[in-house]
Amino acid sequence: GAADKTSVEFCGGTHLRDISHARKLIITAEEAISKGIRRVIAVTGAEAEKADRQAQRLAKANQLKEKDVNELKAEVKEAIKAKNTAEANQRAISLGWKSFNMNKRLKSMEYALNKLKSVLINNKVLNEILKLYAKKSPKSHVLLFSADHTAKKVLCLAQTPKGSTLKANEWVSSISPLIDGRGGGKDVQAQASGKNVSGLKGALAKAKEFAAANL
Repeated sequence: GAADKTSVEFCGGTHLRDISHARKLIITAEEAISKGIRRVIAVTGAEAEKADRQAQRLAKANQLKEKDVNELKAEVKEAIKAKNTAEANQRAISLGWKSFNMNKRLKSMEYALNKLKSVLINNKVLNEILKLYAKKSPKSHVLLFSADHTAKKVLCLAQTPKGSTLKANEWVSSISPLIDGRGGGKDVQAQASGKNVSGLKGALAKAKEFAAANL
């Protein structure tokens, strides 16, 4: 009958006579609404095709900058290696000053990572950097930012050692209002995304202030 030939939408969204009218469906965002509940946002039709073209342009840009990202990751790895070596030798000789300088170098490196645009650093790369810290320097407290000025989106990932007084989910929550974002996670790892790119500078300052108050 007619019911077998008619497309019906039950969730209250836009009704389509034929599913082919949607042309494409692109997921543009996924975020936490509350504990155990996540929201997925997608676009169809002309907006989906526009999002697809933008994704292809960003993918090409990321390929062009892959060498820069790899070089930066290598520098981070070398800095962590040097820091660990200094700490291992500290029991035998006085390396307090050298260790202090190494920590400053790591903090400077983290700040440089935070300032990179999303064309250079995306979610996948941020996760790879967090894994590197977890493996090479598990006692590090790390918070990374990525900003896409074109899409007006800010991504923040945090990682802290288990049992630390500075908890990743609380750290992320402290900066979320400044980027007009939402997020979630656990004590040791959390993330947030927002749409206020202009709030990034304030978020960086707040992140440093919150870390200093809780360590």
